[in-house]
Amino acid sequence: MIVAFCGHRTLHDARAVRAWLEELLPQLIAEGADTFYVGGKGAFDSVAAAVAMQCKAQHPHIRVTLVQAYINQMRSPDLHDDTLYPPLESVPPRFAIVRRNEYMLRAADVVVAYVVHSASNSVRNRDFAWRLGKRVICYPQTAA
Repeated sequence: MIVAFCGHRTLHDARAVRAWLEELLPQLIAEGADTFYVGGKGAFDSVAAAVAMQCKAQHPHIRVTLVQAYINQMRSPDLHDDTLYPPLESVPPRFAIVRRNEYMLRAADVVVAYVVHSASNSVRNRDFAWRLGKRVICYPQTAA
């Protein structure tokens, strides 16, 4: 099962979000999650990747994958096991992140979303996942 994360670039309540993810990710792993897709941009992605990597101590089979919008995106080996560059070669750079996010959401079985205000592409991503019929788990609720 693939889990993708989408959320705001900044966190106003980082401790609460981290605690929520620390409770949620083991539940998803118990349900069969074995791959976590992160975009690598912003605070939510960083916290989500860190918590997923922390889960590897008890669940070494899981993979945390940085899904790159740009082929030369820097990678932090302590936050990701590997990287994936979707077929975006023909996409203009200004649209690469949008198309990368769509790729992640289409591939995911479950989307974990941190959306606390409406002035964001995170809202668009969450709503796109709903339209795709994905299971979307939103902060601070547990399921939608």
